[in-house]
Amino acid sequence: METNSVLKNWSLAFLCLALIGVGTFSYLESGTDKLSVNKLNVLASSEKKTTILTLNPENITVKKGVETFVTINIDTNEDSVSAVETKLSYNPKIIEVVDITPGSFFEKPNVLERTIDQKQGSVTFTLGGIRAKQGTGIIAKIKIKSLQKGNSALSLEGSRIAAIQKSSNVLKEASVGSIIIE
Repeated sequence: METNSVLKNWSLAFLCLALIGVGTFSYLESGTDKLSVNKLNVLASSEKKTTILTLNPENITVKKGVETFVTINIDTNEDSVSAVETKLSYNPKIIEVVDITPGSFFEKPNVLERTIDQKQGSVTFTLGGIRAKQGTGIIAKIKIKSLQKGNSALSLEGSRIAAIQKSSNVLKEASVGSIIIE
């Protein structure tokens, strides 16, 4: 019986040490993750954003029932851009986005997402290139059909841009345009 009692005591002691070890490891791991995330956030917030998205034309007037084109242009300034996610919002009662296609900025672009939601009045178009690129150019060409008289804002708010050696969105500014239907 004494051997059985000693065995139980050693088993209990071993179990306690194991639980303490697991608890300590978990605590240290969670602290390390928080520290890493905080360092990443500090790096991301201190990175300079230089890339600009614009609409061309920024403001346009067309007749009811007419189709027209608007391009999304990019100026990367100092950034070497590898991917762009454009989010366009508009008034779906005034205009319809018929199509969106890649522009000439990226050589052989890979389209990752192409979603036109006419009900909500939104377009998400994500693409990237085989190689990162610096400079200016056309990211996308949007075919728009005017539905009825009125005015619709064209907003690129919520767009994001990835660049080489940057851990956060490098989009500095995205223009807001308008389309007037007569």
